[in-house]
Amino acid sequence: MRFGIAAAALLAAGLATAAYAQQAQQPQTTVAADTLSVRAILDKVEAQGYRDISEVEREDGQYEVKATDAEGRKVKIKLDARTGEVVKAERK
Repeated sequence: MRFGIAAAALLAAGLATAAYAQQAQQPQTTVAADTLSVRAILDKVEAQGYRDISEVEREDGQYEVKATDAEGRKVKIKLDARTGEVVKAERK
């Protein structure tokens, strides 16, 4: 029984170390203070009737969101990262 507890403790310690190492290797990105958070962008997109959001990316001062519009069509929406206003919307 003691062996099982010791093995479980070693396994847990190893998993925690691996998770920490993986997190430490990921690059840190900074977001400008006037940029809306992903949650705020999602709230704005959903308020405009989009749903089934499958992807959100931030690049060059814009957020790109893949979702479904009110008519059920797949769309890619580009939003201003500071205001959340739709800059471009294209159907797929």
